Amino acid sequence: PILLLFSCIILYSVTIMDKKALLASTILELEKQKNSLTASVETTHQIAIEAPGAMQSHSDTTKAQTHILTDNLKNLLTEKEQTIAMLKKIPDTQLEQRSNIQVGALVTIQENNGTVTKFYFILPEGGGTEVNTKKQSVTVITPKTPLTVALLGKKKGDMVTFKLPSKTREMLIADVE
Repeated sequence: PILLLFSCIILYSVTIMDKKALLASTILELEKQKNSLTASVETTHQIAIEAPGAMQSHSDTTKAQTHILTDNLKNLLTEKEQTIAMLKKIPDTQLEQRSNIQVGALVTIQENNGTVTKFYFILPEGGGTEVNTKKQSVTVITPKTPLTVALLGKKKGDMVTFKLPSKTREMLIADVE
C-alpha cells in the first residue's frame, strides 16, 4: 500500500510538472508572437511616418491605411500581453489532475477509429497556440470554443459528438490529465 501511494504521488507530480512545462512553453510561444508583433508595429509605424500625406498626394491613402494597420497591430499586441499576464497567474491547483475535463486539463482525443490522435491543453486564454513537445504537438483551446464546450465535464473513455456546419465529428477521449 505504501509503494502504491508513493507511485501515485510520483505520477501526480510528473503530470503537474508536465503541465507546468507545457504552460511555460505556451507562454514562451506567446512571447515569441508578442516580439514579432512588436517588430511589426515598429515597421508599420515607420512606414506610416514616411508615407506621403494628403498634401503630397491627394489620391494616395497609404499613410492613413498604415496608421490603421499600426493601430490594429497595437491592439493585437495589447491582447497578447494580457494573455501572457493571465497565463502567468494560473495557480498550480488549476493544473491538478481531475477525472473530468475542465480548464487546466490536457486532453488526448482519438478520431477516425483511433487513426488520428490530437492533444489539447485547455487554458483560459491563448487559444490556437501550438506548442511542440518532445512527444507531440499540443494545441491550446479555451472554454469559449465549441470543441471545449463539447469536452467540458467529460471523462476518459467518453465519446463526444461535435457538430460542425459541414460535418459531425465523433471523438473518443483517450486520456485526461
